[in-house]
Amino acid sequence: MIRSVTAVATLLTMLVTTVSLPAVAQPVAQARGIDRVCPPPADLDDPADTDEDDAAAADDAAADAPPFPDAGTTHAAAIACAAAYGLVGGFPDGTFRPDEPLTRGQLASVVRSFIEVATPETLPVPDTDPFPDISTTVHRDAIAALGDTGVVAVRADGTYDVGATVSRGQMARFLTNTLGFAAKAPGAFPPAEGTAFFADVIDTAFQAETQSLAAVGVVQGTADGRYRPGADVTRGQLASILLRAADLLAEEELWQPQEPTRTALDITVHLRGEDVLDCEDQPCLDGQPLVDGKGQPGAEATATLVFDAVEGTLGYAVDLGNVQGPFDGASGIRLQHGATGINGPAVLVLATGAEVQAATGVVSGVLEGTDGSDNDVAAGITEVLADPSGFYLTIRSNDFPNGAVRGQLATE
Repeated sequence: MIRSVTAVATLLTMLVTTVSLPAVAQPVAQARGIDRVCPPPADLDDPADTDEDDAAAADDAAADAPPFPDAGTTHAAAIACAAAYGLVGGFPDGTFRPDEPLTRGQLASVVRSFIEVATPETLPVPDTDPFPDISTTVHRDAIAALGDTGVVAVRADGTYDVGATVSRGQMARFLTNTLGFAAKAPGAFPPAEGTAFFADVIDTAFQAETQSLAAVGVVQGTADGRYRPGADVTRGQLASILLRAADLLAEEELWQPQEPTRTALDITVHLRGEDVLDCEDQPCLDGQPLVDGKGQPGAEATATLVFDAVEGTLGYAVDLGNVQGPFDGASGIRLQHGATGINGPAVLVLATGAEVQAATGVVSGVLEGTDGSDNDVAAGITEVLADPSGFYLTIRSNDFPNGAVRGQLATE
């Protein structure tokens, strides 16, 4: 008898081992598209537009979407749409880099833009820093503006931790807070949802936010059915998540798109010898004439500058025109504070005289972060974006150490 019971038990064990029993069905998060909000109309804040106007403008916006060659397919439509709204931007080399992780500083700039595009509200920027580690970052104003909204949170040590990457779990909390603020329903929007869509977020710090966003289709799982809350959010994922959030607001008639806040600024600067203050028909500096056969009045150059607050970069391309060297070794091309007729303090050195001397007509490059020289690119970009017209660009030669040619920045 004992032997027969043992045999049955062995048989049951073999059956359980060799037969696949049906698994319990995992709830599937709602699928949400972005068609309600993409592409955006060109006149975002004009209530007088007719449906026909908006449709035509949407076609134009789609045609003008930045042609990021590396956008891929999964997030390509969302990337183009988010860029058209001014929520995200590309790098100076024309790429978007959808697989790069997002930092907390970048996310603050994007979230601030999202709120100011989604609603008629402009977030005030306080004079004092809500976090001790943000004063020199290009994202300072965005972080400070979000400080009183409840959207961003302080770290345990009291810092914001600007350069840290953002996990998918943290993104869920950021976005839940953002949606609640945009809907003027903190903590109540999107609606709470008890269904456990992703097993790997249960008992994590971000379980409630992730599950509620999944319930309304704003966040979705990975190909293997998990959420992966500890993985970094990529730039491509961010674009899709933002636009699905916008679609949710539109479904609730809460999406009121406005003209985007400036996160990038593209300026073409014309530099000429005679653009400095006139001293009896001669170019001059601080009242003293600037005269020389090589940097003579009439020398011209053109510079295109792209300041990107989200990326913290300054891309530049300077066509030297007929400006002649040899060029000042330490600071060939400089961005300075003030007007062209004064010798204002240097903000950024774009290229040294050696780099200008070696160039064949055009000097170009990208400044990013603190580049190891005296440049603090993030702080410089922050200054310029606050008031572009308060800065000028100069090309310095040996004969004109204060600038053979100068040009004031303008936002037109």
